[in-house]
Amino acid sequence: MPTGNMTKLDTHAVKYAFDVEIKATPERVWQLLTHDIATWWPAHFHSSEETKQFTMEPRVGGMIFEDQGDGNGVLWGTILQFDAPRRLQVKGALFPDYGGPGDYHLSIALSPTEHGCLLKVDDAICGYITDENAESLETGWKELFGEHLKRAAEAS
Repeated sequence: MPTGNMTKLDTHAVKYAFDVEIKATPERVWQLLTHDIATWWPAHFHSSEETKQFTMEPRVGGMIFEDQGDGNGVLWGTILQFDAPRRLQVKGALFPDYGGPGDYHLSIALSPTEHGCLLKVDDAICGYITDENAESLETGWKELFGEHLKRAAEAS
């Protein structure tokens, strides 16, 4: 009979949300977010040095993934709602290598403001999620959307 090392994991859910004010139209931000994601997604967010490009298939059922060529890569999530240029909902998996196992449910909403748009990010994570991992995920999304996407959208 095979022997193994079994560990019982406590599971729970974590939810957080934040807003990013961007001085650009919702249409410009949407274009960058969904069609031109590779132009602003930083390489230090890739899971592998083999990644050639970060890609989004902008449609319901589309994949968001790291393309490493020849069919290789890492799937970040699947688009469950695509409502241009207002709302994007993505479901993804967190494998043990990235702090899981667990799932995340990311919602991004854009609405016009007097000086551009407001990007609302809402993320819920469930599974084996430590406080440190939840904080790391939130910090990562804040960097991606609040720094990199915002900078790209506001560039002349």
